[in-house]
Amino acid sequence: MMQIRKTYSEVKPELLYDEVRDFILKQGAIVGEAKLETYPMPGDSSSFISRGILTFNIQDEHKRALDQLQKLTDSFIVDIEQIARDKEAELMEV
Repeated sequence: MMQIRKTYSEVKPELLYDEVRDFILKQGAIVGEAKLETYPMPGDSSSFISRGILTFNIQDEHKRALDQLQKLTDSFIVDIEQIARDKEAELMEV
């Protein structure tokens, strides 16, 4: 599990939260829990604290490698089937 703790001032929490979430998704992570909570500051009704929670899982390299290998294998199978159909058609002409 990864935690990032940072304090920002004068930033729209929703915008920052969305930017972080989008960045994580572009890195190939899978977002689990995602929530944004806003609380009033004690003694100051005009100030708020926002807390965003994002949990995510990063696919391991092994899974990615297997997925790429499967795509490559599927591609070769399609190519071989096409070559077999072409050869069969060629033999039927004779």
